[in-house]
Amino acid sequence: MRTIQTSVAGGHSLAAICSTFLCLQTSASQFEEVTAAASLADEQAYCIGAAWGDYDQDGYLDLYIAVGATDPSINALYYNNGDGTFSRKTEAEVGPPASDSHDSSSCAWIDFNNDGWPDLFVMNGWWTASQNDLYWNNGDGTFSRGSAGTLTDQSFAGSLPGYADYDGDGFVDLFLAQGGSGWGPFQPRLHHASGSGSFTPIDLGPVINYCNAAVWGDYNNDGKPDLFLCNYTSPSSLWRNDGQGKFTKTANGLPSGGETIHAAWADYNNDGTLEIALCGSGGTRLYRKDGQDGFVLVTNFTAAVYGVPGWADYDNDGHLDLLVVGGQDSPRQAQLYHNNGNDTFTSVDESLTELADYWLCCPWGDYDNDGFMDVLLTQQYGANRLYHNLGNTNHWIKFKLVGTVSNRAAIGAKVRVNATIAGQTVWQLQEINGGYAQQNDSRPNFGLGDAANVDLVRIEWPSGIVQTLTNLAPQQILTVTEPARLVAQGPGQAQVQSWKGMAFELEASTDLVEWASLGTLTNLDGTLKFSDPDAANHVRRYYRAVAK
Repeated sequence: MRTIQTSVAGGHSLAAICSTFLCLQTSASQFEEVTAAASLADEQAYCIGAAWGDYDQDGYLDLYIAVGATDPSINALYYNNGDGTFSRKTEAEVGPPASDSHDSSSCAWIDFNNDGWPDLFVMNGWWTASQNDLYWNNGDGTFSRGSAGTLTDQSFAGSLPGYADYDGDGFVDLFLAQGGSGWGPFQPRLHHASGSGSFTPIDLGPVINYCNAAVWGDYNNDGKPDLFLCNYTSPSSLWRNDGQGKFTKTANGLPSGGETIHAAWADYNNDGTLEIALCGSGGTRLYRKDGQDGFVLVTNFTAAVYGVPGWADYDNDGHLDLLVVGGQDSPRQAQLYHNNGNDTFTSVDESLTELADYWLCCPWGDYDNDGFMDVLLTQQYGANRLYHNLGNTNHWIKFKLVGTVSNRAAIGAKVRVNATIAGQTVWQLQEINGGYAQQNDSRPNFGLGDAANVDLVRIEWPSGIVQTLTNLAPQQILTVTEPARLVAQGPGQAQVQSWKGMAFELEASTDLVEWASLGTLTNLDGTLKFSDPDAANHVRRYYRAVAK
């Protein structure tokens, strides 16, 4: 048994913050390495980034792996066959994403045009400055190469993406961090999406040297995604978003020195606010909110130096756990920290922590839809490893969110789940966010322990719409569509705000109890309006649109 020393800050008592983390040797592994069994190949190239996403909307997560630093360095698109195996797609089957060789560093599935089909954005230029790639999803299993203004027509160096709809206009924006291997100049920029497929660069302030990663998270719960920049050679910084296109750098207790290279937001202690894990030369440091607008250091996982953090409740006990991988140019073991539910963690020996290797990132994704999160470890020389979660008897529930007024992929949405676990009322929060080189499963997966049902679900959409669901059975993947927003246009007339292709049944009522159908309409051109010919026959009339 080994002890990992931690530090305590912020005036909190030692009783409130544990200062010791124990290494637990498990009797039976929770994970099984299944790379070959799943038909994932050795890429034999430098693999930094990987992204889970269901590009054909068949309900199973597919996988894209960004490959670089070798010639040729062809990226890999793996189709999920739904039986625990994957098939690598060819250019003839899907188009250029399966054949391009552009020194790629990272990737992300993002529905930029809100048509319901995830597009693919690939960051290039880690070793040599080069242009990025945007591939439009054609909705038939194929992709077309696209242009996105400054996002694709400029040469970048060492770019890594952070994505969010920072101004709430319904379109996903990107922040491109830049901090490559000696190439420059470094000009990290926020790129605002226009909605027509182009992007406009926006400066946050002075040029930041060597910005290694950018991660979005609404740390102050005001409904507006904020941005933390991990800067290797210059001060790291948290930028508060006012929702009007302006950001303010804040002083809040997070480290402002250099050599912070990766970060990840999560509500690990179920207090309803986001905390953050920061990785750098001093190890992995965990910070939680101080009850106001700042943060306090909880612990320092000193064993995980220059790591990449990834949060998931791997055993579905209702508490988010932390996986940290690192090993660029120097083999290291992955570190898995089990959340004990009392502001302490236990370092766990698992099959995925046994091998010291050149690990670079660790995206979590439930690729077989069994409700337990699996994980991929990418490796510097292409020997990636997929670990299947063997599960247990704990319950779970998963949500696939579909934006109507918000961006279609619901990036930035918060899901809050209330259930009784081990006799205690527990609230959990997960926010759909991302950054750096890895993209996790975008379907929030909640561990429920022994909970027989979910008492309440509260979904806070980026648009500001709040939706509640009650008394849900566990062990299910539930698709939830954001309620449409109706805007009055005149007596008996209204506009339904939604994305093109979405269909609704329109209903009317005089008392908000009994509802009568007015028919089904589909938004074909982006503007869906309706008129009620019977409106004049009623003193008052209420309307609602129910997604089909």
